[in-house]
Amino acid sequence: MEDKTVFRLFTYIFLVSLFYHSITQWLGVYFSLVNHLEQFFISLLLTTVSVSGIIGSALGGVFSDRLGRTKVIRIGKGLMIVVAFSLLVKGSLFILFTLMFAWGLGWTFNHIGLSTFLTDLPLTQVFESASLNSSVRFLSAGLGSVLGEMVMQKSFNFGFILFGTCLLILFMMTKKLIVLIPSCIQK
Repeated sequence: MEDKTVFRLFTYIFLVSLFYHSITQWLGVYFSLVNHLEQFFISLLLTTVSVSGIIGSALGGVFSDRLGRTKVIRIGKGLMIVVAFSLLVKGSLFILFTLMFAWGLGWTFNHIGLSTFLTDLPLTQVFESASLNSSVRFLSAGLGSVLGEMVMQKSFNFGFILFGTCLLILFMMTKKLIVLIPSCIQK
């Protein structure tokens, strides 16, 4: 039972990272080609993702403990879905900054919820799972960049729809992929 649960958890980690990086690696190009922004503003927008990640790390940990890991994961993924579909509509610079803040916050909430969930695994699986977590994310980030290239070079709109829909499907499957391990404290 626990091995199947851990496999499903890492399948989820792989997929969410794949879809996140498929979009993230192409945001700078999107801002340049579609929004016609200067490099300065593109850099600020991408930095906003990182800054919100710092804030999201602190908030995500607190919310994970108070609301439960699965709820924080779903909140994070929900933010990512909203941003993916919102990028279909050209908005003001203020809207783009708000979206990038939400994008970074969503990714971080998702990441923190999953990482906290891993700490709830039985002690015999924690160390291997922590190591595997980094490996899976590294692999899926690279594959996400390649997948994003294949899709985004053809059409940003199609890419946002495709990856947003994939995140939405993953959102609906969260409870099937991330299930309670009997020995965990999961809320």
